[in-house]
Formats: sequence, C-alpha cells, structure tokens
Amino acid sequence: MQGILEAPFGQGYQVHAITVFALVRSFGGDLPAAYAAQAVAATVAVAIAWRMWWTPDADPLMRVCATCLLTLFATPYGWIYDGIPLALAVVLLAGRQRSSVALTTALLPLALLWFWPYLNRGVTIAAYPLASLVILAAAAACSRAALESRGAAAANGHIADPQLHPARLGC
Repeated sequence: MQGILEAPFGQGYQVHAITVFALVRSFGGDLPAAYAAQAVAATVAVAIAWRMWWTPDADPLMRVCATCLLTLFATPYGWIYDGIPLALAVVLLAGRQRSSVALTTALLPLALLWFWPYLNRGVTIAAYPLASLVILAAAAACSRAALESRGAAAANGHIADPQLHPARLGC
C-alpha cells in the first residue's frame, strides 16, 4: 500500500484519489510536503470532531455524518469508492432544509456533492484531485448543522441524548 500511496503523481489509478496527500502530490509536492499537509488535514479533522462531540446538545446524526466525512479527510490513503459518506451527507443536509427556498438554494451544492463520485475522475484529469476539498466542505456543512441545532433543540425543549456524550462513553 505504501508504494501505491507514495508513487509519483500521474499514475492511472490516482485519478480516483480523494486525499490531501494526493492533492499536494498533484501540485508537484514531494513526499515530506504531502505527509506534512496530510498531518495538518488530520489535525483539522480531529479539532472539528472534538468540538462537535464535546458539545453535548449538538445533533447526534449530523455529528456522525461529519465524523464519517472527517475520517475521509484525515486519511492519506483514500479512494473515491470510500466516499459513501458523501451520499449520507446529501440526504441529511437536504432533509434539514426547512423551506422550498432553502432547498432550492441548496440544490446545486447538494447535487454536486451527490454526483461527485462520477465527477471526480474528470475533475482530476482536467485539473487536480479536488475531492479532499469537497469532502472538507461537506464535513464543515454537517458540523455546522450539528452545532447550529443546539439552539433550536434547546428552544424546542429537545436535548440530544446525554448517553451519547463522550464523557458518558468513557472517552
């Protein structure tokens, strides 16, 4: 696996890569630069996940969705077939739209996200492997939705299950 990951960018299979590591390599970055960028990406993913999971009344379903996407963002070895959480994000984010205007506004980004597995290869060939940025944007949207739900849940008297708080789970 390491040989596949560290091969010079331009191999045929690399059009299916979805990682920050592949993005840096596509710009001509050497291995230390790619590993450093991936380490930064992983640190960002951990920070976002930590913030979400230590917010006790954040929407648990959106936290799970964002965490799945952040896992993809954090790994250096990821391929488009690993992108199943993108579909989950589309369904959950579309379901959160409270009006037809909001849904209409969200349709283009959600459609791009839904079709990203089909678009990824063409975008990578024509430009660069931008999937990691798409994944980060989707994770940020899910994370934001999870954290924004706090005020709405408290206002409606609905608090997320305290059993799901990391402190209760022994984390």
